[in-house]
Amino acid sequence: MQDSMNFTQIFDALKKSWKFILGLTLLFALIAAAISYFLLTPIYKSEATLLVNQETRTSKSNDAVDLQTNLQSITTYASIAKLPDTLLPVIDKLNLNVLPEELAKDIDATAVQNSTLLTITVENPSQKRAVDIANEIAKTMVEKNSLELNNLKIASKARVIRNADPVEPTPLINIGIGAMLGLLLSLAYVLAKALMDVSLKTSEQVEREIGVSVIGNIPFIK
Repeated sequence: MQDSMNFTQIFDALKKSWKFILGLTLLFALIAAAISYFLLTPIYKSEATLLVNQETRTSKSNDAVDLQTNLQSITTYASIAKLPDTLLPVIDKLNLNVLPEELAKDIDATAVQNSTLLTITVENPSQKRAVDIANEIAKTMVEKNSLELNNLKIASKARVIRNADPVEPTPLINIGIGAMLGLLLSLAYVLAKALMDVSLKTSEQVEREIGVSVIGNIPFIK
């Protein structure tokens, strides 16, 4: 019985099964394409940007201290953006049929590096709905802040972009993954089948496996 395969045997096995390998690779790529274009729901992303600014300054104010205070404020506001107290007015204003906890999963609030800007990102199957939610969150935060610190304002509103591409799914990546999966599965099947094939097909295999010389061949007759 063969315990291993040399490079030539592996190459021969792959060469004989190239149609199967190609076919399975294309099949998995087509399945991935069908899922990406017809089954998965497109997800769109919209962003609104807030500016955090320390309004109250004195003649002895230190710019470095003010900047550090602003950066700390951004972290706080990033958390506030996803709180129920912020999202409930948004849900009521837009008549959303969703709980604050569920809506928070589609929201991300992050600080823009080396700045005092806070970006509110919303993902939704509807681009317009994502825009409305992002802008309403920004508006709600500014209105609440104006009653207290008054150091928050809208720097940039989210806008509807015509013919915008969804952020999910990514068909080309999915197709590539599907093709790679089909290729790996087909290669594994072909090599496993070749390893389990214990039949001796050539005189060289007979001599190597049994250890005796072949003194004659019987030709194959169709």
